Amino acid sequence: MCYCPASIMNGKLLICLFVVSFVALSSAAGPFCSLCEKMIADEIKKHPEGFSKMTTAQLDKDMDDECTANTSGIETTMCKNLVKQDDTKLLAALQAGKNAHDCCVEGQLC
Repeated sequence: MCYCPASIMNGKLLICLFVVSFVALSSAAGPFCSLCEKMIADEIKKHPEGFSKMTTAQLDKDMDDECTANTSGIETTMCKNLVKQDDTKLLAALQAGKNAHDCCVEGQLC
């Protein structure tokens, strides 16, 4: 039996729910795939000149903005974290001129 104050237990429960949600979203990227495709399509439209001079830091900033515009609450944080996990692969796909779906697959977001 735990004699922890309710606020500590609620905090631990919230952290547990966050971790479970993050793992579920990470392992079942399907629900995130369509969002990724939309965000990457937006990114491609914003950069008709291509991505040859873009850095991962610039891509991370742009994708953070996309996450903020297309999600809310804890989903925004999860979105930003997922995008940053494989930002190098995502940028390489964009630099290779791949379409939104292929970029998301290579960035391990689909």
